[in-house]
Amino acid sequence: YEQAADMAGYLFDHAHDNPERIRLAEEILRFVEDQFVVWEHPTQGWKELGLAGSVPGKYPTRLVENWITPAVIEQYGFFIVARATAFVMRAYGKAYEATGKEVYLAKARSLANTLVASQQHHGGGEIPTFPMTTVNFYWTNNSVYTALYLLELDGIMGSQG
Repeated sequence: YEQAADMAGYLFDHAHDNPERIRLAEEILRFVEDQFVVWEHPTQGWKELGLAGSVPGKYPTRLVENWITPAVIEQYGFFIVARATAFVMRAYGKAYEATGKEVYLAKARSLANTLVASQQHHGGGEIPTFPMTTVNFYWTNNSVYTALYLLELDGIMGSQG
């Protein structure tokens, strides 16, 4: 997710009304969304496949039933992570800036809302590493990038007028 989302963001930042760069960036962002974005609570089928930290007996506090969505899985067969969610949120923000398409801003806001909801669920303050309702812990790199990208999105939304 990360390198693809970063590449899409770079292309959006350097599009300068170049339709080919915008087209390529949108295609990369569609790939990221298709492979890594979880828009709604996963179905039971994810557990049966042994995906997303729901392997029986392994990571019991990270079962898909505890996810706060929408969010982004960090890698195939893993679970949702705040930093991953923030990276993709940022790419959607850049997509909105480059194209003016409201759908990108709506997607960025949805992911931002998950990050804030996760923070609020755990008593405010630092944003937990995993957007989940269960006990969490905090990795500094997740918190820093997430906070920076939330501020960046706030600037984009503030520029709407």
